[in-house]
Amino acid sequence: SKPKRKRNYCIYCDRLVAKFSEHVEKCHADKHEIKPLLELSQSSLDKSKKRLEKLKITNSLRKLWNDTFNNKQLSNQQKLLIPVKRSHGDKPIAHVACQHCKGVYSRRKFNCHLKTCLAFLSQQTSSCGSLTNQAIKKHSLPLIKNKNVVSEAFKKEILTGVNVDSIMEVATNDALIMKFASEFHESRREASSKSYIIREMRDVTKLLLKMQTIDPEITCFKDCFVPSKFNTMIEAARDMAQYEEETGKVKVPSVAYRLTQPLKDIAKIVRTEELNKIYQSGSNDTSMVKMIDDFLIILGDNWGKKIGRICSKAQKFSKASRHDKVALEKDIIKLASFIEGSYNKVISSLENNVNKCEPYDLLCHMLVTHIMLLIRRRPIDFKHASLNHYKNLDKHDELIELTKGTSSELSNSD
Repeated sequence: SKPKRKRNYCIYCDRLVAKFSEHVEKCHADKHEIKPLLELSQSSLDKSKKRLEKLKITNSLRKLWNDTFNNKQLSNQQKLLIPVKRSHGDKPIAHVACQHCKGVYSRRKFNCHLKTCLAFLSQQTSSCGSLTNQAIKKHSLPLIKNKNVVSEAFKKEILTGVNVDSIMEVATNDALIMKFASEFHESRREASSKSYIIREMRDVTKLLLKMQTIDPEITCFKDCFVPSKFNTMIEAARDMAQYEEETGKVKVPSVAYRLTQPLKDIAKIVRTEELNKIYQSGSNDTSMVKMIDDFLIILGDNWGKKIGRICSKAQKFSKASRHDKVALEKDIIKLASFIEGSYNKVISSLENNVNKCEPYDLLCHMLVTHIMLLIRRRPIDFKHASLNHYKNLDKHDELIELTKGTSSELSNSD
């Protein structure tokens, strides 16, 4: 059978057309973008040079107009895209867009394209890189469905060269996640923040995927921010943290902390969008705004109870359990013995010199040492250590009895 002709998008006809070059010359000769083609046809150049010049112009128009078509398709949640070079099989191919000429190419052929991309070669700002991954990282943009909700700086600084796996594909196609990431990027414009912003996008996207697994009715992230879905959100977050209900163990305790602020920020974005709709349309229906406010109250009251504390305890225990972090028992015994000796010195000094300041200096020194021991970041080290020396240090009652009535005398002496 005769193969089908490749069709390209005509921006004036708003449809796909075959024989793109002939179509634009015959049907749109009066347009200013097509006039250079007509001038070349009337020029005195030989046929080969004339053909090459025409090809440059038509290729540029073809890529630019196909890019417009691809953006429309992505915005309408359609899968039909027009790459520059098309495959003949049914196997799906991952594509990226060249940020210089706007053409869509398969990832594995993108490096070859850059070596002949006229828009890129004319800039001469940097090399394309010898490897495909290097070329994609520096000079490509992912095909996303929500370009209108993100800033140009976000596209250039964050999306350029980002690795679009299954998680990032969901993230880039969810308008709310992209808007959150773009606004978050506005407050973090340092180059070093790119990995942090991408991590935030991946965290909330993983939560969305987990919630969709539990509740198939959830189609986008906006559906998650209603009070009735809060328990589903907690269940999904616990699943991300790999929480074991029987033992109470958590393998990824940082999940609760990493999700808390992004969820609050995204809920506020939804509330702002709903408020803008109300004021723009003149409607009096504030039910959606009230629902988001209720969700934020529930989130603030219950997130810490249902997952925050569980992860916090697990995180402290995991830090204390590391062999390179736990102090040696003999060192703890030595410090505990020092504190015990300090108590004895304070007691004897206070018995003999109640009205002098020197014993109180020693008392302060001892108390500061004691506080440093008790409020350090690894209290579990001492809680689980079997220390006979540390068990007999509770002499606060003796100190209180000895210091009764002396505070007023000291204040008078000062």
